[in-house]
Amino acid sequence: MQKKGSLLLIEDDQAIQESLTWVLEHEGYTVYSACHGKEGLEYLKRSLTPAVILLDIMMPVMDGFAFRNVWQQDPVYSQIPLVVMSADKQLGTHLPQTKHEYFLNKPLDLDKLLEIVAQY
Repeated sequence: MQKKGSLLLIEDDQAIQESLTWVLEHEGYTVYSACHGKEGLEYLKRSLTPAVILLDIMMPVMDGFAFRNVWQQDPVYSQIPLVVMSADKQLGTHLPQTKHEYFLNKPLDLDKLLEIVAQY
């Protein structure tokens, strides 16, 4: 299978992290994982830029809101498409959307996720 690109998955729920990694790798993507926003930022500082960042909101250490604030203010990071994932159905209506940002409700619609990821 042809490799399609790399993704950074920031998700503290191990079952969700493993499931999404399996699906995305099966589709040909390379997946790098972080358990919270601080770990995700450390990855970005030391590694190549991923094609897309998948971001959970409710996490320990540094939640998705704090990560998103850093992402928005950094001229390099803010060019990386961000897919915000949350079980809070109202959250998507409260987050101001940028041209590189998407919101998906949990449980995730995998077809929609793969459609977004495939764009990049």
